[in-house]
Amino acid sequence: MYSSPKVACGYWHSIALARGEDGLWPRNDRLFVLLLMFVSQSVYHDMCLFTGGQIFSWGQNRYSQLGLGITGQSISTPQMVQSLQAIPFSQISAGGAHSFALTFSGAVFGWGCNKFGQLGVNDTNGGLFTSL
Repeated sequence: MYSSPKVACGYWHSIALARGEDGLWPRNDRLFVLLLMFVSQSVYHDMCLFTGGQIFSWGQNRYSQLGLGITGQSISTPQMVQSLQAIPFSQISAGGAHSFALTFSGAVFGWGCNKFGQLGVNDTNGGLFTSL
């Protein structure tokens, strides 16, 4: 019997991680050998947060919403967000074309599209790793 405590649904796809008697599912995906803490999806990109604090992202990256330091190129496989690796995060959220991460101490980091001020930084310029 499998339970599925980590589930996120997007427009085109879904992510589910279940812990069963004999390990993690899906078994053949090397990414999930880490213990997953949180998943988040938008229509076009996904994010996973693992218990060690690692954030992985993949999908559309037109506005740098993946946080990988590149813009425009879509990424089809999960990639670690290297620049945030040393920060202890408690939660993540994938927006339409932007992303947020919350630290255990309450600091908020946002990146990606900011055309309508969705990063909450009193301007409409896009940017990488804006801290609130």
